[in-house]
Amino acid sequence: MSKLDNKNPSEEMNKNNEKEESKIARTAKGIQKVQVENLMKRIDKPIVIPENKEFVLKPPKDFIRNIQGSSAGAGSGEFHVYRALRRKELMRLKLMDEEIKKEQEQKEFNEKMNKLKEIEDKKTEKRRKKRQMQKESKKRKLMKEKEEKAEKKEKA
Repeated sequence: MSKLDNKNPSEEMNKNNEKEESKIARTAKGIQKVQVENLMKRIDKPIVIPENKEFVLKPPKDFIRNIQGSSAGAGSGEFHVYRALRRKELMRLKLMDEEIKKEQEQKEFNEKMNKLKEIEDKKTEKRRKKRQMQKESKKRKLMKEKEEKAEKKEKA
């Protein structure tokens, strides 16, 4: 007997799967394919989709421990402490400005949408009245024609 006859078919399939798994996805499409395949392997496991969390604005510190004294000259480490505090404060102010800007843009958008809705409602109402008038006009014409036919029958 040869060595090929002794191999188990399930072992061969495992080796093929290992070869496929060892391939590295180099494109976005390949990465996505691998991710989908991994999800499909564990179909009974629920998928948790994380929510997009916004940066939480921390309030400014009430008590700062690293305050420079009134003595002449600061130590070599004081500048780095100052720079870190300044960076945090500037980031906090930037986030506040962005939040205000978003609120303002949302407010403007809502106002614009309300104006457009009012305009559309006015147009709709005008068209509704026009259609109603046309219906009434058709009804009057039909009634008039029926009356004329009735008068002709009476004369005849």
